[in-house]
Amino acid sequence: ILRKIKVVPCQKIKKTVNILGYSPIERYGKGTLQELKRMLAFCGIAVNYVAGEMTSSIDEVALIGQAEYNIVLNAERGLEAAKWLEEKQGQPYFLAPVPYGERGCRKWLHSIAATMGLIVPESFERELQELQKEIFLVRMQTFHNDFKVVRCIFSGTYDRVIPIAKAVKDEWKNISIYVSISDREGSEEFMHWDSQMKLPELQENSLQILVGTEIDQILLGDIEKTIFISKDDISDSVRMANSTLAGIRGWAAFMEQVFTQYRYFINQNKSTGAFVCKGLYLN
Repeated sequence: ILRKIKVVPCQKIKKTVNILGYSPIERYGKGTLQELKRMLAFCGIAVNYVAGEMTSSIDEVALIGQAEYNIVLNAERGLEAAKWLEEKQGQPYFLAPVPYGERGCRKWLHSIAATMGLIVPESFERELQELQKEIFLVRMQTFHNDFKVVRCIFSGTYDRVIPIAKAVKDEWKNISIYVSISDREGSEEFMHWDSQMKLPELQENSLQILVGTEIDQILLGDIEKTIFISKDDISDSVRMANSTLAGIRGWAAFMEQVFTQYRYFINQNKSTGAFVCKGLYLN
């Protein structure tokens, strides 16, 4: 599209960026984009154009050159365009995959701000710290010593699996993490799982988290002991259109889903003496 459309040479607008590598058809795509824009606004960074956004027009593409920088969320979708814009429009670019978790959010915004010569305000750090304090308090009230989350399994593409797996690794120091990556052979950082592999049997009063598809849930087994968070690549419903697992608000939503299902397990166990959570899917 960039090669076909006459991109207008124009003066760069300070503290503006284009976002490349975004996909509107990914699960939580709209909500993720809204959260990333909100995080950039902490530093006064405005988004000039988002490649792939459903509301974008040809006229907006022509003015893509007025942004100061390009942020590439996904190299496979946006890197080629970023290199072209750097050559033709003199726009520097940097890779900044979608952030997950407290550390991921902090690193994401601080790296962007440093590249653009900006300072991250204290208000951003306060929001992160308030969220972590809230999560800590809810964990203390929710998690019981006799029911332990012992492992977490992530299934999907590398760019979607690894960042959130790293966030969970930071949150749970002693949890076992497995990944099933569809577009690469694997990751040296985490243990591997696939549909042919049977994981160690869960002990009594042990739970696991699965972030993946309902097919993954069936193949994994132990449905009655699995906290399941869907990452299916399907169109968002109206109710879920602004949801996300990314950014600050996304991490809050992820943790809340874990807490909600964990409490369900505990309450059901108290009333029946056994896990009966089949069919509980919270997206």
